[in-house]
Amino acid sequence: MNSDINQIRALGEYKDSYILVKKGSSLDEYPINYTLRDPNGKFSLFSAIDSKMRIGGLTGEICNIYGENAFLQSLRKKRCNLGDIIPLLPSNQDNPLRHYTLLVLNRSGKDVDDHEKIFLKNTIIKALEDANRQGMQAVVIPGICCKTNSFPLSEAADLHFEAVEEFIENNDNRVLRLFVFCLYQDDEIGAFLSTASYKFKKYTLHWKT
Repeated sequence: MNSDINQIRALGEYKDSYILVKKGSSLDEYPINYTLRDPNGKFSLFSAIDSKMRIGGLTGEICNIYGENAFLQSLRKKRCNLGDIIPLLPSNQDNPLRHYTLLVLNRSGKDVDDHEKIFLKNTIIKALEDANRQGMQAVVIPGICCKTNSFPLSEAADLHFEAVEEFIENNDNRVLRLFVFCLYQDDEIGAFLSTASYKFKKYTLHWKT
């Protein structure tokens, strides 16, 4: 549980909350180590699954941690419509502090309309609100809908930041105060750092490599 595995590339403080951009694997990230008030607090890792329940990428890695049978059984108990949020408890083999949240989203093509942008942002906000209700103090967010045949990276990065900011602004009494964008690919990191460059200007504290 090494908090230094993933390199911090940017950090900003916004309304008593912290937003980080880190490079590395989301599964290696343990953001709660930064929460000084409660180092044993719960945190959630977000991932995406499409409405046909096809499993791959990060969600596939989570499935491997769970075991495929247990993972699929958990999904069968939930609804799986577009925009749904599927919270999963930690598996017996996994870190007991880390929960999972699956966002049901289908990838879009390169031509993304305003409705799709709003839908992605609102789904991320819904996942943040659910994590807050579940008592999560931190979330790890990979690039949702940032892969091939999906949102343009610059637009996706903007929507991720907008979702977190809107959640913070609308939830004064939240327990969720630490948000980590954890990206593996260089192009994803570049897009999120570019967004951070102008977003952080309005933050109380900010730092970026």
